[in-house]
Amino acid sequence: MTNLNEYFGGRIINAKELTPELKRTLLDQGAIQTAATYQIRGERYCRRCLMRLPQKSEKYDYCRHCINLGKISSSDTLLITNADIIFPTQEKYLNWDGELTDNQRKGVHELLNAFDRHQDHLIWAVTGAGKTEMIFPLIEQALINQQRVAICSPRVDVCIELFPRLQKVFPKTAIGLFHGKSLEKYHLTQIAVMTVHQLIRFEKAFDVLIIDEVDSYPLAGNQMLHQAIKNLKRV
Repeated sequence: MTNLNEYFGGRIINAKELTPELKRTLLDQGAIQTAATYQIRGERYCRRCLMRLPQKSEKYDYCRHCINLGKISSSDTLLITNADIIFPTQEKYLNWDGELTDNQRKGVHELLNAFDRHQDHLIWAVTGAGKTEMIFPLIEQALINQQRVAICSPRVDVCIELFPRLQKVFPKTAIGLFHGKSLEKYHLTQIAVMTVHQLIRFEKAFDVLIIDEVDSYPLAGNQMLHQAIKNLKRV
């Protein structure tokens, strides 16, 4: 049997990529089966990336917006796998002995307040200001709540740089690094570090979403990626 850990966590999967046995197992484990397209006021949309599809009279009857993640045709069926995961508790989550400045502590206080109120929050600071260290307490609180965290960036190099830093300060928490050039195959982790394009592969999968460099290409002004961000967060 295929390792089911590679499928769970709110993954959007084309059913034709699965064996009948694996499909039945995922459905038994709470996966939702849905059509690959849906309609709003006569317009068709891709169920994975939420972008408009061509009219049926047009030559290409598949989604060209997210084709780099695998071809989705209007006749396909998708599975959205179970995202209700219970993660193990720990006595101590954060292993960091650094100190925050007064301004950083103020920023952390605002972050945690926004977290408690389920609100978005922006940290705007120059490179080297310690923004990464400021998210440590936020991630710690999410882990204490047994929640799942996605940390994303438009840039692969930023993800690669963040990954070992997070592994070091959260040594007992499962952390994955996922991007288009990664050799690491997807597996269920409580913290996922990934490029924003990988968000399209998930639906309502994460409780907390942290995005670095929101004004960078290709995220800035990209409708598909902004919709993926909205579609990623759990209610």
